Amino acid sequence: MVVVVKRNGRTEEYIPEKLIVSLLKNGASVEDARRIEREIRSVIEGRERVSSLELAALALKKLGELGEEYRLSWIYYDINHKRRRTDLEIEKYLRGGG
Repeated sequence: MVVVVKRNGRTEEYIPEKLIVSLLKNGASVEDARRIEREIRSVIEGRERVSSLELAALALKKLGELGEEYRLSWIYYDINHKRRRTDLEIEKYLRGGG
């Protein structure tokens, strides 16, 4: 079982359906959302922990492969509904800054 470490430090079990729903909310088809979740799960399989930020980075990359509009939809939703900038956090994370 992989544990997801949330932004606030809390942990929860990785639940594939949560990722699939997020992908669907951002325009991915059911088939694409399931495929992306399987691909991401294969990356994190065997690990004890993964950060929610790493999951978001993987999801954004995969959405970008479907088309830039899907990736931008995720960012737009994040900014306007969750009032955060995960895209900027991911950039910092990928540069090794957190």
